[in-house]
Amino acid sequence: ELARVAGLADEVDAEQGAELIDQGRPGLECYVILDGQAAVLVGGEHVATLESGAMVGEMALIDHRPRSATVVAESPMTLLAFDTKAFAKMLEEMPMARQKVMALLNARLRENRARREE
Repeated sequence: ELARVAGLADEVDAEQGAELIDQGRPGLECYVILDGQAAVLVGGEHVATLESGAMVGEMALIDHRPRSATVVAESPMTLLAFDTKAFAKMLEEMPMARQKVMALLNARLRENRARREE
């Protein structure tokens, strides 16, 4: 299943400082970090650092709403990029991938809720 997931994506490189995701913009792709680190910023405030294995940008592809955060490469990065069609195909055809994405979304929603309650 991992090989099938990788086959749906394009490998891309990002330089340090590159903006991967822009808060408020529509989401057209999501990424899985293969190598490097990225900062997650909400309203310009640093809220998290993501590393290898993390997925980012999936929320906008699922709920078709604008991006909830900006994500910037903190180091040179290698990523797998999924466009909306590839992401939908992955969720439809691969139960394990769908389960992991749903668990990730649940965790992110809880983190966002906790952050708002602070």
